[in-house]
This record gives sequence, C-alpha cells and structure tokens, in this order.
Amino acid sequence: MGTLYDLGSYPGVRLGGLNLVQGEVYQITLELERQLDEIEEVWPQQTGEYVRREVMVQCTGRELMCLVYEASAKRLQGCAVIDGGDWASHRIG
Repeated sequence: MGTLYDLGSYPGVRLGGLNLVQGEVYQITLELERQLDEIEEVWPQQTGEYVRREVMVQCTGRELMCLVYEASAKRLQGCAVIDGGDWASHRIG
C-alpha cells in the first residue's frame, strides 16, 4: 500500500495509506543488491532522497518480503500522483 508518483522517466513510491501500488518482483543476488543501493544512493553514504525498506507484498497469491526504495517526501514535492498506482498503464495512457 502506498502512493505512486511520476518523477518524469521513472516512478517513485511513498509507502503507507490505502492505495494499491502495482510493481514487479525480481529475485536478485547480493551483489546486485549492493549495486542497487549505490544507484539509489543509500550506501555507502545516504543522500536522503531514498530510503531502503523491506516490505511484505502480495505476489501471485503469496506473501513475499521485498526490497523497496521509498522516495522521500521532499523528492516528491510537485510530482503528479499516478492514479491507480500502475506505472506501466500510466506511461501507455
């Protein structure tokens, strides 16, 4: 549950609330996880733009613990909310 925002060429999510957010789930290696942490600037020094979170998600009828990079409220200021919480449908529409 959360709110999805349009950041231009990619989406950003804030967790919490009552809205469903659609996403994709991938199984990744620890090395790729470290690389993603660097890309999202949460390691080795956190910039405050994103926060790394582990959340339980529903996927094909089961619950999975997933890594999510939540955008800070400051990063989302002035960005449009994506109604329906689905980035793929938003980009097509």
